[in-house]
Amino acid sequence: MACRRLGLVLLVSAWLCTVRQVSFAGLQATRARAQRKGCARFAIGVFYATQTGNTEDVASKIAEATGSEASDYDGEDFADLDGVIAGCPTWNTGADEYLGFLSPKSTYRRYRSGTTWDDYLDTIKESDLSGKKVAIFGCGDSQSYADNFCDGIEELHDAFAAAGASMIGYVDASGYSYGESKSVKGGKFLGLPLDQDVASKIAEATGSEASDYDGEDFADLDGVIAGCPTWNTGADEYRSGTTWDDYLDTIKESDLSGKKVAIFGCGDSQSYADNFCDGIEELHDAFAAAGASMIGYVDASGYSYGESKSVKSGKFLGLPLDQDNEDDQTDDRISAWVEQLKSEGMPL
Repeated sequence: MACRRLGLVLLVSAWLCTVRQVSFAGLQATRARAQRKGCARFAIGVFYATQTGNTEDVASKIAEATGSEASDYDGEDFADLDGVIAGCPTWNTGADEYLGFLSPKSTYRRYRSGTTWDDYLDTIKESDLSGKKVAIFGCGDSQSYADNFCDGIEELHDAFAAAGASMIGYVDASGYSYGESKSVKGGKFLGLPLDQDVASKIAEATGSEASDYDGEDFADLDGVIAGCPTWNTGADEYRSGTTWDDYLDTIKESDLSGKKVAIFGCGDSQSYADNFCDGIEELHDAFAAAGASMIGYVDASGYSYGESKSVKSGKFLGLPLDQDNEDDQTDDRISAWVEQLKSEGMPL
């Protein structure tokens, strides 16, 4: 089934219209009550927790659309709020409660979001949120993690529901292409799922399929587009902090002669300005050592950053993307880069 591709802003706007119709007791009425209490701007709280910045991104758009303020959740009380919009990623894919190894009675719980929400879920369940409207959104990857798409939505939803909140904002699942999701009940997501995966955007633009790399052979491929983050900032080697690090030496020993290879990377040009997308160089050099024909270099003058090991002679050794600070440029950058790859011989 083809995925219905809607722009993030349009999708969020449509969801908020639904949320308002279901209520939030009517946004205007809520604000009026809040004004009488002297706390109008806090009538609705928009909260998020994030690993990479994607969920913060969405929270900011929702906050702007609702006239609220997005906050990185760290145990705040919801008592003075009339409504809550809460968002999370699904970082610990496939995670659930299971028996530990110390004794048959012990349990170890690995929560799904992998963020600060995990520290407060039990506290939220014990709260009294009776009568408060709550809506959940989540960020996921419908291709690389298709069988756990936005699982975190359910876990966060159930915590607020256990506290007596009135849960709203469910979304028809038929408009999404994914494998499985614990967040789908009765044909609807228990909130708004958003797929912001960069690899998925590039795959869509090239008519390919994105895969989470785990040692696959490139022998049968004519071209490769590979992407990584820079999680281990400042590191001289194994910079991505992902499974790529386990296979870099293996890739170097491969024979990729004649194959076109292009690299992209995600980074944060503000918080980690002096190591912006350093991982691109390391992944680039591994494929280059295997004899691949490296393409897709990008002029560095269009970016604002401190330093990057991935810049050589004024060009990045691939496409750098900043989802934390410049996400509004991502789609255009990907489109331009894909056209560049075609002109440089990538068999698309």
